[in-house]
Amino acid sequence: TGLRIVIAVILAVAVCVAAADVCLFGGSAPSSALVKIPKNASGAMLRDSISRYLGAGYAAKVSRLVSLRGTDLASRHGAYLIEAGWSPLTAMRRLTGGPQHPLTLTINGFRQRPLMQERVAARFDFSTDSLSGVMADASVMDRYGLTPEQSMALFFNDSYDFYWNASPASVVEKV
Repeated sequence: TGLRIVIAVILAVAVCVAAADVCLFGGSAPSSALVKIPKNASGAMLRDSISRYLGAGYAAKVSRLVSLRGTDLASRHGAYLIEAGWSPLTAMRRLTGGPQHPLTLTINGFRQRPLMQERVAARFDFSTDSLSGVMADASVMDRYGLTPEQSMALFFNDSYDFYWNASPASVVEKV
């Protein structure tokens, strides 16, 4: 009877491990998605972002793993690529400790400052007004030998790599 108890316990543990594996780690990302973690993000915000691109079930699994890991999402402000076929565990590792995914900003043929500012800001986690403020700042433009009215001259037709959480000042500095 002692052997039966040991076998029953081992079997119960195996069933629990299998159930946990299916609940926490089962399934894979149906497609690739760039998941953005905003400033001061909460677990619910992350779950909503993942759900938008990869479905509620997958988002719930990844979110559960992120909460189990105890990562402060506020420190992970950025955009992270989750690739098609990734398990929730792999996605959690990217979101909680992996590198950000760079984005390419292409400047091409803008003739009007408001339109250019709107299109550039739409690619980042900053507003059109904040980019406009940097470009209108005489002390910033003076570093480049320009006036605020000449700030469009900084934006050459080219492609630039940035992270989604770049600041307006760092974008102006790099272009």
